[in-house]
Parts: sequence; C-alpha cells; structure tokens
Amino acid sequence: MQFDEADTLCKRTLEIHRVHSLPASLEEAADKRLMALICEVKGDYESALEHLVLASMAMIANGQYNEVAAINLSIGNIYLSLSRFDEAVFTYQKSLTVSKP
Repeated sequence: MQFDEADTLCKRTLEIHRVHSLPASLEEAADKRLMALICEVKGDYESALEHLVLASMAMIANGQYNEVAAINLSIGNIYLSLSRFDEAVFTYQKSLTVSKP
C-alpha cells in the first residue's frame, strides 16, 4: 500500500479546501475522514482523532446527523485502539443518541 503518497495527496487536498472552500464544507469533511483513515492505518491515532472531530463538527454544521453517527463510531474505534475504554463507550453512546430519529 502507498499510504505515504496518499497522506501527501490528501494533505494537498485539505490545503486546497482551506484556501478555496467555505469553512466546514461537506467536501472538506469527507476528505478529513479520508485523512483520518490514512492516519489510523499508519498508527497515528491522535491525528486521526483530530481529523474525525473536525469532520464531525462540519457534518453537524451541515445537518448531516447520520454521518455524524458514523464518524462517532470511527472515533470510538480509535479510542478502543488506544485502550481508552471509557471514552470509547461515551462516544458509542453519542453515536446512538445522534442516530435516533
């Protein structure tokens, strides 16, 4: 896998969003989720969490609550990887709360 190249390209994409997109755009949020996945695979869990939290805030700002629930699941999974169990459970609960109609 070419995660270093993917990391570089995704960082460029996020920089383009920063310069040319409105703050908290759905496109930027999607790319932040991709960056989080790349960071997670590379073992950089803290950076992955940062990108996911920012993506979640953008999705909330755009009313995309099902996406927020999915992002919270990813955040919970990273907390599990870091053995931060209380935070994982809390995040999973948040995901359930957000996804309820």
